[in-house]
Formats: sequence, structure tokens, C-alpha cells
Amino acid sequence: MCNFEKEFRLCTCKDKEIKHRKNTTNKKEDTEILVWTLYTYKGKLDSCIVGMTALPSNTIDKQKLPLDYVIHQLNEKNCFDFDYLPIEGDYLIIETQAIWNGRIMPFIYRQNKWVFDSYNPFTEKLEVINNGKLIFLDDRQNLPT
Repeated sequence: MCNFEKEFRLCTCKDKEIKHRKNTTNKKEDTEILVWTLYTYKGKLDSCIVGMTALPSNTIDKQKLPLDYVIHQLNEKNCFDFDYLPIEGDYLIIETQAIWNGRIMPFIYRQNKWVFDSYNPFTEKLEVINNGKLIFLDDRQNLPT
């Protein structure tokens, strides 16, 4: 069973540069840093894009961040450090910073709650709302000043 007492914050960390999906090999620091991006859904694309994407994962192994814990946190409190009220179709991705061996945990806001699901980035139009770094509230050295 998950320990739901340890909270996390989706920090915009505007005072620090955060590189999302760094082009790295398997550096430990890149697989341990968790970043997030929040999107609003804008509908279907007029044309299809061809490419590769990371497959969704129900855990991010290196961080021991299980799906049920994240969903509980997202649906029970405001995890964002900025004024934000989710709307139907909003899309949140939590992922490791590394491109290779990176894991993603995607969520769509549906029927007034976050659910584990993903959009197809090659057929859906998404617009970035905000992004940043996931920090644990008891991890004081990561809190922004």
C-alpha cells in the first residue's frame, strides 16, 4: 500500500532552468529528476504526423512513484504551485528528464478527475499551459526559494 502522507508539488521553478527530455544517455541524475508538462486539448490535427513516442507507464521505477499514489495526490489536492483550475480534456505528463530509458506517466482530466490515459501526440493538437519539476514536500533541498 502507498504512503499517501508524503505530498508532492508540481513546481514551475521559474527561477531555475529545467530541461525537459534531455538528449542524454543513462546518466543517473537525468533518470531521477521528474519533470511535468501541462497541456490543454485543442482537438484533432488536420494531418497526421509520423514519429515515435514513449509508451505510458504506471510507475516511474527509479522514483518508486506508483500510479495510485499520483492519482490520489492529483485528485485530493491542488498539486500545482500556480493558479490553475483543470478543465475537461486537460493533459498532464509526468516523466523522467532523460529521453532514452525515460518513462512517462500521462493523465487526462475527465469528468472532474484526473485519470491515467494519454492522447496520441501525432493526431491530437495540444497547447502547453505550463511545465516544471516534481518535488516532494519533505525534500527540503528541492524546494524553490
